[in-house]
Amino acid sequence: MHSKAVKIQRMMKEKGIQALLAQSPENFAYVSGFSSHQHTVSRHPQFAAAVLIEGVKPTLIGMDFETPSFNHNDFDVLSFTTWVGNRTQDQLKDTTFTQSMITLLDHVDTLIQTHHLQEPTIVTGK
Repeated sequence: MHSKAVKIQRMMKEKGIQALLAQSPENFAYVSGFSSHQHTVSRHPQFAAAVLIEGVKPTLIGMDFETPSFNHNDFDVLSFTTWVGNRTQDQLKDTTFTQSMITLLDHVDTLIQTHHLQEPTIVTGK
């Protein structure tokens, strides 16, 4: 597991923190060891996220065209749909392409539900 994620999860356990969501480009890069190009350029917090939950393998969530380059050994990796995405030329030409759009927040919501974090204490910090 990525050493920073191990260290953070250890600190979370010591402080009684169940989950951590890192969305700024700097925090995502610190936790994951990966600097998402689109995330860094646009500074939009919903372009990538690292989710650490106590006792669970850390999760990275990113754009479908960037996640193939994420660290799949140390993290569970989830992709959300973009207008570009990983599509073949034929799929791009197909106007009936029906893949449902999945957002970063859809994945975060699923993680919250799956790990029973519906009523967590939310701590914010710099």
